[in-house]
Amino acid sequence: MKLNSLAFLVLILLVSGGCGAVDMAPVQELGSPRSQAIRSFWSAQDSSIRSRPDMVFDQQSNVFDPRVYPSEAAVSFLSAWLVTGESRFREDAVRQLEYARSLEDSFHYQIYPEDLRIEEEEPLVSTNAQARLVQGYFLAWKILEDRRYLDWADQALTALLSLPLSEACWQMECFPAWAFLYTREASPQPWTSCFVNPNQNAVIGLVLTLLHHEPLSAHFGSEETGLLALSQLRCAMVMMDDLGRVPLSASGGDPQLFDTRYGHYTLLHVLWAQRFWNDPQLQLDLQKSNQWVDEYNRNHSVTLRYYPEYIYGPVPDPTELYSRYPMTYFLGGDMQALEEGLDEVWLRHESFTTVQGGFISGQAVLHAMGIPRRDYWPEEVVNPD
Repeated sequence: MKLNSLAFLVLILLVSGGCGAVDMAPVQELGSPRSQAIRSFWSAQDSSIRSRPDMVFDQQSNVFDPRVYPSEAAVSFLSAWLVTGESRFREDAVRQLEYARSLEDSFHYQIYPEDLRIEEEEPLVSTNAQARLVQGYFLAWKILEDRRYLDWADQALTALLSLPLSEACWQMECFPAWAFLYTREASPQPWTSCFVNPNQNAVIGLVLTLLHHEPLSAHFGSEETGLLALSQLRCAMVMMDDLGRVPLSASGGDPQLFDTRYGHYTLLHVLWAQRFWNDPQLQLDLQKSNQWVDEYNRNHSVTLRYYPEYIYGPVPDPTELYSRYPMTYFLGGDMQALEEGLDEVWLRHESFTTVQGGFISGQAVLHAMGIPRRDYWPEEVVNPD
């Protein structure tokens, strides 16, 4: 049973002999039930990754495949290191990042897992996976402050920029964009068609933005990178409806499917990039979409999903709620309801402990977006009288 502050002081007095001298230095409480649950999750992740033969996450799970998004699998460890300063979490993050680097070919394309290929297709490059590789490296640079991760991000983005552009259109608006898959060779070619896919356009737009604005990046200030970043971000929001909802994609029946997991993930990345651009139209779009986010905040930890299967009910893990957090924090909304939703889902942390890293604990992302630690990790320090 957790002791409150007064009971804790009484216990100290009893143990010390009642009237003896007591050290009145500040006492660090164990934290809220949520922070305790997050710490338990991090410890379970640490135990899990260290139990593996190479001590990295490299096996497909039912919700996340670290072989496709290997640097992203380090984000939970980056969050744990950021909050706790415990060396074990930094070590876990570094091993995972080095594993990600080992999956790049000589052109710095991330190697798509062979068992995910269709029939006898050629080795492929996924532009979504390539962008998320850059994002993971960039977060590592910001959290670990090791220049090599920025260099890795630059090289992976250079590889992405070398892929030939196509065009994505929606209701007479067209944008330069990348196809989803390309052949992996010296002169890669599109292997799939190109269409508006908001969450993927947003991630690509974000990583272009981050390196365009990073003074130590090889892409800093590049006019080409900046223009492509803005076009991707506008492409990500072009399908938004009058209620501010963002659908899955422009493919098939997807324009009628307003999936909150992918939609709120899209908005997270557009907002992150917008904090650099301050683009008037993107700001209006985000403010409209924030109404959609706030509707689901008020339903606490409820999700509405269509892909890969229909789900309406409690979110299975906190990732979607961390996607909503910056929208509510910066644009306004029912933050109390969102916090209550995070409390509720973290009380079920045993149900998602086996997920292999990723954005489940998104403190590293919130930190990189400029949200103060006192807001995303409000543990109390008690000074007894």
